[in-house]
Amino acid sequence: MAEALPDPTIHVEQRLLLLKAAFGDRIGPEAEADLRARLQADADRAVQLRAFPLAFADEPDVVFRAAPDDR
Repeated sequence: MAEALPDPTIHVEQRLLLLKAAFGDRIGPEAEADLRARLQADADRAVQLRAFPLAFADEPDVVFRAAPDDR
């Protein structure tokens, strides 16, 4: 069986630190709080998506083809 993935919520602070390292001079206290809330919301959605059981054969319902297959 596949190894369990780590809880995505533990990465919120790590991602925030990366953003602050890259854009630190442009991130004020209000922006930091907003970024933390957005990252946490993304992590919460990831937890919900991971909770949805998928079978090995699950695949997209429709396969997009840009042009008709006229061979």
